[in-house]
Amino acid sequence: MNAGRFDVPWSSAEHLQNVAKFPAEELAKYVGRFVAWSWDGARILDSAEDRERLWEQLVAAGIDPHRVVFEFIAAG
Repeated sequence: MNAGRFDVPWSSAEHLQNVAKFPAEELAKYVGRFVAWSWDGARILDSAEDRERLWEQLVAAGIDPHRVVFEFIAAG
């Protein structure tokens, strides 16, 4: 994968707006885990206890890890 390719537009503003709207009770399920957000921030694609495992899970699921936003979900 060419990490320099930008053929899919990404808007950090849209991402942040959608993450802010994500239901708190749903996000609470991921506390203490790394998550992979869709680029638009509307959904969590997968999660794992560490970033390396999450990367592996994404690849296994056919999701390009270069096209997600990683975040660690900390407690409150």
